Amino acid sequence: MMDWSKFQISDDITEWPFSAQVIVSVLCTVVILLAGSWFYLWPESGRLADYRQQEVSLQAAIQNRAGQLSVLPLLQTRLDALHGRYASLLQQLPKQKELADILAAVNRAGVDHQLTFIRIGWGERQRQAYFYRLPLNIELSGHYDDVGHFFAAIARLPQIISVDDVEWQRSGKESDRLSVRILAYIYQSEQEISPNQNQE
Repeated sequence: MMDWSKFQISDDITEWPFSAQVIVSVLCTVVILLAGSWFYLWPESGRLADYRQQEVSLQAAIQNRAGQLSVLPLLQTRLDALHGRYASLLQQLPKQKELADILAAVNRAGVDHQLTFIRIGWGERQRQAYFYRLPLNIELSGHYDDVGHFFAAIARLPQIISVDDVEWQRSGKESDRLSVRILAYIYQSEQEISPNQNQE
């Protein structure tokens, strides 16, 4: 066993025995390493943990974005199809100059099916969210089958005509003819209606 009492710090360390020099060197090295770890490595390890957490969250964000980007061509294709469908529907909305032609086509469909018109005409234009709705009031009389064929002819017209309300009754107790009152609507795009026409 080594007697540490005979060693003085003031003594020249090179004169100490080799085993004492090794022990002091190891202790100094351990103290320096611990001090370095305490003042440098431990704070850096906390930052490293933060960076690793940021890396995980960034990888998740990149994977999420990559998933969104992989669906983008499909969404663009669908959006293009919707734009095409919307443009096609807009083409079916009647223009202001076509209103007289629509009345003529409805009248012709009724006459072709042996119906008698009592009244046919436009109501007051109504503003909706993205379009205008124009009521078409029709009163007519005719046989039940002829009225059904009339509705089928209206449905085949190139313009969109929405039948909203239909009332019918027999013209008389013994009559086989019906009196029919129809409220239908056509829709017009906002671009088609000028401010002056809307005030009318």
